[in-house]
Amino acid sequence: MKHKINKTFFLLITLLFFLWGCQKEEMEINNRPLLKERFNGKYELISSNSKQAVDLNNDGIESTNLLDENSVILFSEITIRIPYEDELFLKENEFVFSELWPMENEHRLKEKKILTVYKKRVYSVNYDLYGNVQIGKFNEDLTSAEKFRLDINDDGKNTLVQLKSLNLLEDEIIRVIVVRKLFTKNGWVTTEIESLYKRYSPVT
Repeated sequence: MKHKINKTFFLLITLLFFLWGCQKEEMEINNRPLLKERFNGKYELISSNSKQAVDLNNDGIESTNLLDENSVILFSEITIRIPYEDELFLKENEFVFSELWPMENEHRLKEKKILTVYKKRVYSVNYDLYGNVQIGKFNEDLTSAEKFRLDINDDGKNTLVQLKSLNLLEDEIIRVIVVRKLFTKNGWVTTEIESLYKRYSPVT
């Protein structure tokens, strides 16, 4: 009798774990419509600040506000794509993160004169836009992410060192924190950068 009770208890526990696992998986997949509404889309840069003051335009003045140092950064944008329910190659609460950022080219590395900084997007021969793609996973709060599972492309040109986190703020603004290399008047520096991006299109 005791053996029968133990067997029944074991089967019951196994069934509960199985049902809990199914519910958890369904819940996580069902997060996608909510995440799609909150995050999916294209975002334009509205601010970018470095933890370390830098001189990017050779004028001898260092600043933490990168838009005072290099107006080409205004071309930076990010895209966040939340998968449809039938896209099972992405795991629960995962998303595709794409970033465009101006990368210093050979012209910039040789340039010694002061570079003009504009208050609007103005293309410069000193920079090329460079793209990075990551697979991120939202935290349990579904408003932030700190886990990314792809290696950063280390091709000798990429200036992104680490994608640390992103957070959803008010008014469809996302805060992105990265570690990046910047070329300054005094050479290369590696610094943490906090940028704010605002969604301008829900379509990717």
